[in-house]
Amino acid sequence: MTILDRDRARWGVCAVLGLLWAASLGLPAVGVVSGPDLNGLDLLRLGWRGAEVGVYAWYSNPLFLGALIAAVFRHPVGAGVASGAGLLLALTSFAASSLAENAGAAAPELSFGTGFYVWLSAQVGLCLWCWADIFRRVLAGNGRNLAPESEFGVDRPDGPP
Repeated sequence: MTILDRDRARWGVCAVLGLLWAASLGLPAVGVVSGPDLNGLDLLRLGWRGAEVGVYAWYSNPLFLGALIAAVFRHPVGAGVASGAGLLLALTSFAASSLAENAGAAAPELSFGTGFYVWLSAQVGLCLWCWADIFRRVLAGNGRNLAPESEFGVDRPDGPP
């Protein structure tokens, strides 16, 4: 596979994952028992406040966007680390009620909707794709190919593509 083919694949994967994340904003994400249902955009606007009660899942959003940008601009290690950290934070959503209770806050029972699972699938997809790219580069060049690729579509002279 040439660098131009990898560029097309990278742009395609990043576009699909970015659109998946953006689509999750318009879908019902979390239902609060005896309360309102929140869509992804509501959670994006208000979720940062979860840190006050020990719920840090919202912070996976800036990590996701940073990893997506790093992946687009051919920085596989940065993208892999950011997407992995973001996925770990995203998975803490399943424990949000108990984390809030442990912090002494009133925590209603939550139910997750379609938007949540679409958001989580974008997080998982980006993490898997970034780490697959890192392993592909390591296997192809003994670790020498972890530096960003040339922007001009020319293979780097210090190792195989």
